[in-house]
Amino acid sequence: MSAVPEDTVNIEQVLRTRNRERSDLLKRIVESLTTERSVQAAWLSGSVSRGNDDALSDLDIHIAIDDQAIDQVIGNRKLYVSRPARPTLLMDNYRNAPAGGAYLLALYEGEFGPQHVDWFWQLASESRLPDDERILFDRVGLPSIQGDLWRREAHRSPAPPLGLNPSRADLLTHKITFFWAMCLIVAKYIARRNGVGVAKMTRVIARTLDEIAELGVLSGVPAEFRDSLPTNLADTSADARVKLLRELACHAEVLSKRLMAQGVAIPSEAVEQIYRFIYLAETLSVKPWGPYERESANTECASQ
Repeated sequence: MSAVPEDTVNIEQVLRTRNRERSDLLKRIVESLTTERSVQAAWLSGSVSRGNDDALSDLDIHIAIDDQAIDQVIGNRKLYVSRPARPTLLMDNYRNAPAGGAYLLALYEGEFGPQHVDWFWQLASESRLPDDERILFDRVGLPSIQGDLWRREAHRSPAPPLGLNPSRADLLTHKITFFWAMCLIVAKYIARRNGVGVAKMTRVIARTLDEIAELGVLSGVPAEFRDSLPTNLADTSADARVKLLRELACHAEVLSKRLMAQGVAIPSEAVEQIYRFIYLAETLSVKPWGPYERESANTECASQ
């Protein structure tokens, strides 16, 4: 496994590296988007946009596409997100997509774990620019909208993550990819000392393992990960949280070996990166950094 932060590593230097990587990635994304004639506007949302981010925060990129080009862009979205940098993990989730548009989660390699970008494409005719988010560029003068109203309207309706009637292999591929992507979120909550967030998302990934074991019909693999979690997970120590996350990740690796024989695609390249990030989260969970010196009393923290 590649080098990870140890006690001898300067945490501030590690955090500066994370921030620099994200800034460089955003710059490359903007450069890539401005070369596409179909892109009429782009903006950020979330903590990086509003300036209350930390070194673990992700990027949320919203892209308004000429209506005539939307189908072509959606069909080639994995190519487009590979232009700024090569992703190590990609995950569709239709329930996150704007109406008539698309969504893609992408992880990109970083020195101390992945950089996470959520991509959203939408019809330019349906697009409004939130007045409290960071506008990257606007070529056509899209109308603005009050930020809180935009966020309410952007709420996604429940929908199957892969659309209707996905194959069993595709569904299993989505679930194991979702597991690893959400491990990153659990690790962020651990680093931020947010016990409620840790408990909520740990239950999500444990349930996902149960679903994989059941759907994959993996004999000898009990589908009871969620039921085995401690009831007081939100109140456990940082060490206990990291230990449990690693245990679930190890179970996922065991399941993955069985799934590959069934034609399921495993995001193997991203896994080492995610383990590296877990080591970083473990280090940050016991050291003062940014605003996180003690357990958070809030159910939410800085944007993922």
